[in-house]
Amino acid sequence: MKKWCFVSLIMVLLPLTCNAEDNLKARAEAAWAAREDVSQALIAVDLYKQLAAKDSDDFESRICLARAAYWALEEQRADLDKKKKIEIYENVIKRLNEILAKDEDNVEAWYWLIWDMGALTMVKGVFSGWNLREGIVGTIMVSKTDVNFHYGGVYRYWGRVIYETPGIIGRFLSFNNEDSVWLYKKAIVIDTRYLRNHFYLAETYEKMGWKNEAIKEYEFCVNLPDDALPSMVPENRLYKRLSRERLEDMKK
Repeated sequence: MKKWCFVSLIMVLLPLTCNAEDNLKARAEAAWAAREDVSQALIAVDLYKQLAAKDSDDFESRICLARAAYWALEEQRADLDKKKKIEIYENVIKRLNEILAKDEDNVEAWYWLIWDMGALTMVKGVFSGWNLREGIVGTIMVSKTDVNFHYGGVYRYWGRVIYETPGIIGRFLSFNNEDSVWLYKKAIVIDTRYLRNHFYLAETYEKMGWKNEAIKEYEFCVNLPDDALPSMVPENRLYKRLSRERLEDMKK
C-alpha cells in the first residue's frame, strides 16, 4: 500500500516539476527578449543561471547564460559592484567548461568562453592575468568549425584584445592599432549590418587620431535602419545609440 502511495505521489509531482521548469524557461526567454532594459537582461542572467544549475546536460541554458551575462555586464555596463560581476562571470565560465567537458568541439561554448573570460579580465584589471592559452585555443576551436561565426567573432575578439592591451605590453607582443583595424575590417566584410564591428573600428580610429575615419563609421551605425539585421535589433540599437553619443562628443 505504501509503495503505491509513493508511486502515486511521484506521478502527481512530476508534471508539476516539468511545468515549473517550463515556466522558468519561458520567463528567461521573455526577459531576454526585453534585454534592451538592463534590468530585464539581469533577470535573464539569473533565470538562465537557475536553469543551468538544475540540469547538467542543459547546454542551451548555459549558452544563453553566457550570452546574457556578456550583454548585460559588458555591452550594457550594468551597474553592479565588482564582486557581483566577478561572481557572475566565474559561474558562466564554470558552466561553459561543463559543456566542453562533454563536448570539446562545441563552437558556441568556446566562443562565449573566450569573450566572457576576456570580460572577467577587464573587470579584475588587465594586469590581473589574461589567460592567453584559453584565448588562443578558443579561437582555434571556433575557427576550425566556422571562422565567420557570430559575425566574425574571432576577428573581433583579437581586435579587441589588441585595443585593450596596454601600450608597453602591446609593443612587447608587436601588437599595434593597425592590426585591430585590419581585424575589424575582416569581420565587417562577413556582414556589414552587424554594428558592433563598425563601432569597435570607429573607437580604434579615434584612438589612432583618425577623426574623419571614425566619424564615417559612427555615421554608418547611426544611419543603418534598426531592422537591417533582424536577429540583432537590440544589439544594433545599442551601438547606434553609442555612436550617436560619440558623434555628439566629437562636435564639442
